Amino acid sequence: MRMKGICRAVYHICSGMRRGVRRLLILPFQRRLFASCGKDVYIGRNCRIRYRNVSVGSHSSIGDNALLMSTVASITIGEGCMIAPRVMMISGDHRIDLPDLPMHRVTEAQKLAENDRDIILEDDVWIGAGACILKGVRIGTGSVVGAASVVTRDLPPGSIYTGAPGQKCRARFPDNKASARINKNR
Repeated sequence: MRMKGICRAVYHICSGMRRGVRRLLILPFQRRLFASCGKDVYIGRNCRIRYRNVSVGSHSSIGDNALLMSTVASITIGEGCMIAPRVMMISGDHRIDLPDLPMHRVTEAQKLAENDRDIILEDDVWIGAGACILKGVRIGTGSVVGAASVVTRDLPPGSIYTGAPGQKCRARFPDNKASARINKNR
């Protein structure tokens, strides 16, 4: 019984040290890699991010194992956004209309404007675990995207979307409260 308690104590000490190193050394370095980064931004472990094309607003968090891919277009995350673990945001696409050229050989210069489009998350957006946000999408202020949803088109402010492709479940707020809240935050 005594050995079990000692092992548990050692585990908690090591765990605390790991969190401290991450908070003091790794997170500040990661924040400097973004195109722009606000205050109090949390980046989860094992995230794969194309930092130079991603901007994050203050008080936002990106969960563990998130993938934010953006080679030409940009990804903009507003203030107060919560991005759960394993979320994918992919702002680009492959060019598939060239029969004589394999897709993996298409260069950035050969891509068309519609192959890469910005992803924009306005303020106070919550993206559930495992959701996928594809190119050219704008998610309105105060919206919620359910877990494992696939978002292929713009979502209006204050709405809740789920499914693949995302379908509107309901409004997050009654009509009169939504417009007052959204206008107050602008």
